[in-house]
Amino acid sequence: MILKSLLDKNEIIQFLEGFKEIFGGILFITDNFGGIIGRGCADRGFELCSQCPRIDFQVASPIEIDGAILGDIVFCIPSRGPVGKIEITPENLKLIARMIAELARGERDILSLSEEINTNYEILNLFYEIGEVIATALEKEKACRKILEKVGKVIGASVGCMLLRESKEIDFTLATSYGVEERLIKGLTLRFGQGMVGKTISSGKTTILANIDPTVPLTKIETFLPPPSLIAPMKGEEDKIIGAIILAKKEGGKEFTAGDLKLIQAIAIQISAVVRNIFLFRDLKEFFFTTVRVLAATMDARDPYTVGHSERVAEYSVAVAEELGLNSDKIEQIQLAALLHDIGMLTVPEEILHHPEELSEEERGIIKTHPFRGVQIINQIKQFEEILPGIWHHHEYYNGGGYPAGLAGEDIPISGRIIAVADAFDAMISDRSYRKALSVRAALVEMTESAGSQFDPQVVDAFKKAYEKTSEKRELPESEKKRLTY
Repeated sequence: MILKSLLDKNEIIQFLEGFKEIFGGILFITDNFGGIIGRGCADRGFELCSQCPRIDFQVASPIEIDGAILGDIVFCIPSRGPVGKIEITPENLKLIARMIAELARGERDILSLSEEINTNYEILNLFYEIGEVIATALEKEKACRKILEKVGKVIGASVGCMLLRESKEIDFTLATSYGVEERLIKGLTLRFGQGMVGKTISSGKTTILANIDPTVPLTKIETFLPPPSLIAPMKGEEDKIIGAIILAKKEGGKEFTAGDLKLIQAIAIQISAVVRNIFLFRDLKEFFFTTVRVLAATMDARDPYTVGHSERVAEYSVAVAEELGLNSDKIEQIQLAALLHDIGMLTVPEEILHHPEELSEEERGIIKTHPFRGVQIINQIKQFEEILPGIWHHHEYYNGGGYPAGLAGEDIPISGRIIAVADAFDAMISDRSYRKALSVRAALVEMTESAGSQFDPQVVDAFKKAYEKTSEKRELPESEKKRLTY
């Protein structure tokens, strides 16, 4: 490799060609397997040619660096006899071999330095990219997967996973993985201290797990990430272990090195900060959503017929958004908008809310102001800016006959179209002061008939699919079971 790289350079070609006038004959170099790398010929100069019928005599000398033989330099005397100014001798050839060895040593150092610079660049770039993730990481799955894949690429491991442990939990759960089919590893858990991997993690030390211990029962994780593997525990406050990075199957069948060990140990410290921030953000988000739910529940409690309405609309809306394949950020926005879609009802007088009969035109006009009032209330909170369309447009009709803006089709924001279907469905299957609830089947029929006029047909279709899936997964309360029939 070093000699081949050296002989690819024009300067070395000229160096070898210079001997034709001095010694005549043919000069070429072989690698340490005997294969010819290049040659210097008195007639044709330096060529990559391995056959010459004119060779009559050869003399060779090894090219050696630090006790390691890289190959040989070979001098051939043509059958017509020497034509050079000086006759070649073994001592002369040894001198040339030493000169080439020094050149090869320099080439080796250049190649080694280039490789080291490239590796160091990748490592520095990795830390920089992890730093970016730390600065922006809010979603556990995305952040963990992004970091794990980058670490695996730099170290050269073809499979890897990240385990995390909640503060009050005993088991580690799979946060993310790569190089293993998701269906095989999905839902993986590991008890603290269980199996070889669990014991290694519980030690708190970054370790190269070299072999399987036959006395320790195998766990699922050792099946998919077998030794030799690289295991780096991650620590939280008071050195409590909150997770681990596990890499296995180094590319090319190579062994993990002490350098890999130091690198992943340093990365594990950085990632621990990411995980702590993610857990903190999640706790804050849960507190935030709890606060919003309390607000929605307080709002719904003004009318006994609407208790739990906003929570149910949010659940339906999230299920529909997931069925439509919207991204997680959009789904979260729709969930918040659905929880607060009727917050403007706080401005509607209670006598109208509790009216036992059909509302008058004037009273309906007051009710219709609630999207506007809701936006006025929520608009005071800058962080809620992205959920305003769902609150403002959840009473628009797909054919343009709704309110407050009279938008039609896809001009209505998707959040408004989804919440409109979820809101109407929950209203239809709930009792009101002036009418009894419809059954679920009757409500679904009515929604289907209104698809294309009141509702977006695509959203109605997604709602029906999502409702069917959720109904299969959960045990329906008796009141809902009764509404399933006409």
